[in-house]
Amino acid sequence: MITFDMNYLTAFELTKAVKDYYPMIVSINYQDNGQQFAMLTYLTFTRDGNQNINGCHVEKQVVLINGLPFEIKTIHGL
Repeated sequence: MITFDMNYLTAFELTKAVKDYYPMIVSINYQDNGQQFAMLTYLTFTRDGNQNINGCHVEKQVVLINGLPFEIKTIHGL
């Protein structure tokens, strides 16, 4: 388990996405037979009642297939 103490960065508005800026982006990249694939997850941090960072919230997810981006949308009920 890896633990990050992000609370010292609370002045940097890590709970907001501003235009194309997201405080945390997780990227998983894969290449197969010359084709490139990636899964990008854009996150903001959440805070508890004491304003301490206690988790993260997924804002959006994008997959790249051969350089073409496709945003993953939630389909409720399926």
